[in-house]
Amino acid sequence: MSKVKLNVSALREEMSAVRLSDCEPVQKYASNIQSYVNDFNLCANSNHSSTGSGTMPKREHTDHLMNGVQKDEDWRLFAQLMYGMMDTLADKSGEIIGNINAHKARLPNEDDLKLAAILSKLRRKSVMRI
Repeated sequence: MSKVKLNVSALREEMSAVRLSDCEPVQKYASNIQSYVNDFNLCANSNHSSTGSGTMPKREHTDHLMNGVQKDEDWRLFAQLMYGMMDTLADKSGEIIGNINAHKARLPNEDDLKLAAILSKLRRKSVMRI
């Protein structure tokens, strides 16, 4: 029994360390979290689980999905909105994954930023020539 509890604790700890920035794209991140949830559900059963159900509560799954989202400027507002909706989204991890994907798609990628920098340099050079 103590071995199972240790496994469940270790899985929770490992899951808390998973970050979206380390697991691009979002599908890989969601898959990694789901893998931990599946392992957790295998280790926990109704006799040994702290939840009493033998499965990870959907709210905890959702919390782990949101825990790995960056806390930088690009993601701060998104995280605040998602945490504000957490009670309604707790049973819908797929919806959170979709929202993370949609937000990620709206962020400028490195290529866009490089192109903007090149265009900015070209504009400055053409203004200096005039």
